[in-house]
Amino acid sequence: MLDLAFAIAWFVALVLYWIFGDAHLRAVWRGVLLLGAIPPLVLLIARVFMHEPQSYLRNNMRHTRIPYALILRRYWARLLAVSVIWFIYDWITYPFGMYSDTIVARAAPNASFAQTLGWGCLVNAFYVPGTIAGSFLADWIGPKYCLITGLVLQAVFGFALSGAYDRFFPTASGGNVAGFAVMYGFFLAFGEVGPGNNLGLLASKAIGPTAARGQLYGIAAAIGKVGAFIGSYTFPQIQADMDARSAYLGHTGLFYIGAALAGFSAIIALCLPNIKPDAMADEDVLFREYLAAHGFDVSRMGEPGQGEKRGELEGEAEGERAQ
Repeated sequence: MLDLAFAIAWFVALVLYWIFGDAHLRAVWRGVLLLGAIPPLVLLIARVFMHEPQSYLRNNMRHTRIPYALILRRYWARLLAVSVIWFIYDWITYPFGMYSDTIVARAAPNASFAQTLGWGCLVNAFYVPGTIAGSFLADWIGPKYCLITGLVLQAVFGFALSGAYDRFFPTASGGNVAGFAVMYGFFLAFGEVGPGNNLGLLASKAIGPTAARGQLYGIAAAIGKVGAFIGSYTFPQIQADMDARSAYLGHTGLFYIGAALAGFSAIIALCLPNIKPDAMADEDVLFREYLAAHGFDVSRMGEPGQGEKRGELEGEAEGERAQ
C-alpha cells in the first residue's frame, strides 16, 4: 500500500493541478497535504479499537524495567545491520524520487508543470510491480534472501544504466528516453523487491524479541529517516559537483553511487537471520531463557493472567526444537 501511495500521491497532485490551474497553486499544495493526512488519521483512530496480540500480552515489559544492556548485548549486531541497510535504502530512495525531473527534461525540454507531474506518476508507478513481485519472492526464499536478491539486482541495473548512458542519449541525437525510463524503473522496482518489502519485516521480527520490538524497530526506523534527510540534502550538492566535472558524470554519477550502496547493503544483509513464520515465538522463549540465565526476574513479564498461556507456548516451542 505504501508503494501504491507513492504513485497515487503524484496523480492526486496532477488532478488538483488540473482543477485549480497555475493561478491557484497554493490550493494545490494545501489540498495535497489535506488529502495526505486522511489515511494516517483513519489508521490512528482504527488503532485505538484494535486489541493487542497475544504475543505482546505474554511477553511485554510494562510491569518491569527493560534490561537495555542485556538486550543490546544480545541483539546489537542485528540492530546495527538493519539500521545501516535502512539508512542506505532511504538515502537512495527518497532523493531518487526527485530524479524524475531529469527524465522530463530529456523527454520534453519544454514540458509543462502538468507533464512533469505526469512523468512523476509514471516513475513512481514502477514501485508497484516491484513490491508485488517481492511479496511472492519473500514467501518463496525468505525475507533475508529476497532482500539480498533485490539489492543485487538494483545494483546491477544501476551500474548498467550508468555504463550504457551514452547509448540512451548519444550526443548526435535526442536519445532513447523510453529505454532510459524503463531501466530507471527497474532500478526503483528492485529496490522495492528487496529492502522496500523486507526491511520492516526484518526490523519487527529478526532483530529482537516481542518485549523490545517497539524500541528496536523505532531505533532502526529513525536511523533510516536520518538517511532520507542526509540523502535529500546532499544529493543536489553531489550532483552539482559532478556537473562541474563533466555532463556525463553529472547524469550518471548518482546511479553509480546508488548502485554501489545497494551492493554494500547486500553484503551487510548476509549478517541477518532468514526468519521463519514462527521465528518470533521461538525468539521470545530463547530471550526469556537468556534473561533468566543473567539473573533477570522474568516472572514480571507479560500481563497478569497470561502465565498459563505463556507456559503452554514455551512447552510447544521446546517440543518443536526437540524434534
